[in-house]
Amino acid sequence: MFSRRKSLPRSSDPGVTGSISSTALRRTIATALTVGVALASTSAWAAGANVAPDLLRELQADTSVAVPGTLGTLSVAPQMGAPIATRFHKILVRVANNKSGIPGSARYFSHVHIHSVTASTLQILALVSNPNVLSMSLDHKIAAASGGSNAPLDVNPVTVGADTAGSQTPGNPTLDGSGITVAVIDSGISPVNDLGSRIVGFQDFVNGQTVPYDDFGHGTHVSGIIAGDGTDSSGRTATKTYRGMAPKVSIVGVKVLDANGNGSASSVIAGIDWCIANRKAYQIRVINLSIDGPVTESYRTDPVCQAAEQAVSAGIVVVVSAGNLGGRYGYIGSPANDPNVITVGAANSLQTVGRNDDKITTYTSRGPTKVDAVIKPDLIAPGNKVVSLRVPGATLDSISFTKVDAGEYLSGNTAGVASAYSRLSGTSMAAPAVAGAVALLLQENKSLTPSGVKLALMDSAQLIAGFDPILNATVVYDPFTQGAGELNIPGAVQLASMMSRSGLSGVPSMASTVGGTNFPWFGASVGNFLHWTSNNFRNAFWASSKVFSSNAIWGGDSLIWGGDSLIWGGDSLTWGG
Repeated sequence: MFSRRKSLPRSSDPGVTGSISSTALRRTIATALTVGVALASTSAWAAGANVAPDLLRELQADTSVAVPGTLGTLSVAPQMGAPIATRFHKILVRVANNKSGIPGSARYFSHVHIHSVTASTLQILALVSNPNVLSMSLDHKIAAASGGSNAPLDVNPVTVGADTAGSQTPGNPTLDGSGITVAVIDSGISPVNDLGSRIVGFQDFVNGQTVPYDDFGHGTHVSGIIAGDGTDSSGRTATKTYRGMAPKVSIVGVKVLDANGNGSASSVIAGIDWCIANRKAYQIRVINLSIDGPVTESYRTDPVCQAAEQAVSAGIVVVVSAGNLGGRYGYIGSPANDPNVITVGAANSLQTVGRNDDKITTYTSRGPTKVDAVIKPDLIAPGNKVVSLRVPGATLDSISFTKVDAGEYLSGNTAGVASAYSRLSGTSMAAPAVAGAVALLLQENKSLTPSGVKLALMDSAQLIAGFDPILNATVVYDPFTQGAGELNIPGAVQLASMMSRSGLSGVPSMASTVGGTNFPWFGASVGNFLHWTSNNFRNAFWASSKVFSSNAIWGGDSLIWGGDSLIWGGDSLTWGG
């Protein structure tokens, strides 16, 4: 059950709002009109072709008009244009109102072409019969993708090579994220010392506040992994310094999760829509989504996935956590299941700088994705027991084992010294490690598209091996577990520095040394993964938002992993978008 949604704060988004008068309870549904797809006919309702399976089951079981209605989203083809979309929005409200007296509201998110609508069962039936409606989806609960742990990870940036990234480029520049803005769509952001004055924007879709805050504590922790500069763990008494991947990057906080880390699909869509609308004002190049929702339909109709795709089409790199439903295959969350985003699983560095002992975490979600069988994740990054920024008094701060004692990073008598840091585990912590890496790549080469960024990250990643609790054996982890492998920032930066619209300016080394460990890149290990000199390179990575075509494969004509241990042929799997 969802309570009636408050009006969303105004921004540069010229979204239209409307209301349906009456008094009664509500539920949630989403309607989606996919870009470039023929409009649905009324007969589609009988077959359920335009209704997500879980919503269809709920509607079929609900024959009473007195049952509460549903809140959701409707996606409108962009070729309709703003005037037509506005008129359609008013029709949408009027059609629903004429069919039932259930109160509700409707809002159009113009930059992702999605409507949010509160409607009853009868209203839903009226909307389904509207020829402009192609598909409908429930407005699912969305939550932060993290948990707690009880040991420090002090070497997160070093383990992935953030400290040596600049050495891979001509002139050995300092790469620290300067000039790049990352939007963190999460539970908010607190203006703690380690973020300084680099919080350049804030939007609250939960409580409508204008001053940055984070009552859950998750968004600030995520932001610290990306952008923390170590202010509170520096100086004469500091024994170790906790810095993020890109300590001079700018941050925009977009609050879509409440004080308990919960939100809805429509609130996440609102956040993505706002980022697209304001991307030029804040120079937003990256969105981090350390959130997780259920996969109940194809990414082609899932409203959150479609919103994320609109962000990618607008030139924003979207990084998403894979989810924390490990121990089995096929449980990647949404919108991590979309091929166009960069999906990140969690590795365990065992709190060492070297990478030879790195292994997969037990909780990281594995692919392939439900419904579409997309190969996910795309890569993995350290996400276990990560030390980052603390928000005193936030919900997560009430969990004792998340706190880092000041004595862990300051010498002398620390009695009574309030710690500035907390410790969390999850793919929520792995995703911002990659988002910070993306900021470094974009600082090095500002002309990179989201596809070019994804290529650099994946081709330079390191395949890792270790004990797999599912297989009960020590193996090279399969692509459904580690994707292309573990994040390798120096290699990705080297590759990014060579990319241009005309191709590569040199020959990549195809090997890196990080944390004292030398290893071949994923591209060298698998072979024939990319054809650097072909026209496909130039066309795919600058003229298109897609990274790999739908028949992209590993190792020739079928997916072959580790000899004969995994063979998956045909066209049933896609990877990369």
